[in-house]
Amino acid sequence: MNPQLKFENIDCTCEKVLSDIEIFVGIELSEELKKLLSNYSGGEPTIQGKPCMIDLTHPDGWTQEYFITKIKSCKSIVDQLNNLDYLIEYRDHFNISNEYVEIEKLLPLIEVLNGEILISIEGQHKGKLYLADNGDFGIMLIADSLDGFFQKVYS
Repeated sequence: MNPQLKFENIDCTCEKVLSDIEIFVGIELSEELKKLLSNYSGGEPTIQGKPCMIDLTHPDGWTQEYFITKIKSCKSIVDQLNNLDYLIEYRDHFNISNEYVEIEKLLPLIEVLNGEILISIEGQHKGKLYLADNGDFGIMLIADSLDGFFQKVYS
C-alpha cells in the first residue's frame, strides 16, 4: 500500500460485522480483505491531507480520473449485498463474459464519484478489482490486487 496513504473517519465497528458478510456470501474472506476492512472500514483516503484519485483507462483508450470517496463500511456492504442486481443488468447490457468477470462473486468495497469499486472474492478472478460506473461503461478491470490498486492512488 502507498505509505503516504492515510484514512480519516474510520468506522471501528467493522470486525463485528465481518462474520455477517462471510455468512451472507457463504465463503471466508481473504485475510488481506479482512485486514483492510477491519482497519479502514468507512475511512476516507487522503495523501498529505488531500483527497485521493485514481486514473482509469477505458477500453477505447480514454483515461478518466476517479475521485475515491471512501472504503465502504462493513455495514454498508451488508446493506448493499441484496441490491447488486444492477451488476447482472450491466453484464447483460454490455455482453460481459464470465471469462472477464464473474458478477456473482463481486463484493462492493470502495466508493468513487460516479461508481464503485468491487473486489472478486472467489473464483478465477479472486482478488481482482473492478469499477462499476454509473452505467456508461459497465464494468472494467482496474487492478489485479488490492496492493496494485492502492499503488495507483494519488492526490
